Amino acid sequence: MISYNRSSLIPFATAACLFVIVLGLLTHSKTGENRFLMALVLLISALVFTGWGIFIRRQAPALVIGEQGVELRPTMFGPRSNFSWEDIVSIQYVVRQSEGLQYVILKKDFLFYGANRQFLISMPVGKLAEFDFNDVYHFIQEQAPHVTWEFADDVQFY
Repeated sequence: MISYNRSSLIPFATAACLFVIVLGLLTHSKTGENRFLMALVLLISALVFTGWGIFIRRQAPALVIGEQGVELRPTMFGPRSNFSWEDIVSIQYVVRQSEGLQYVILKKDFLFYGANRQFLISMPVGKLAEFDFNDVYHFIQEQAPHVTWEFADDVQFY
């Protein structure tokens, strides 16, 4: 059985940066009227981000691949879906690219299809912690050799 949780890196990294800024504000030698108020606001924000990170860490796994089938939860507050290997006929691995001002974001999704090419569910796998496509691919090939994989020839831009 393989399971993957959502990544909590961004909330914890943001909280750490805010804590460093708060420490800088509190230890700065210049006196200012709004320095302590600004430090308090940033400290509260850092605590909110820390709580968000802890909440994400305590969530049940977003993707569980086992001998019986796949159990997944595409959104954090959405319902959990279970599919047996008999229900799944093909899996499409889609990589999409969007560009920001100075960066490129890759979005990776699994699209699950049933009989007669009926769409079952989509699972964004790009934000899962320690996700390894090769492990998932080989595990599914062992458990359900009838499942066909579809890969895009190129990265989709949007």
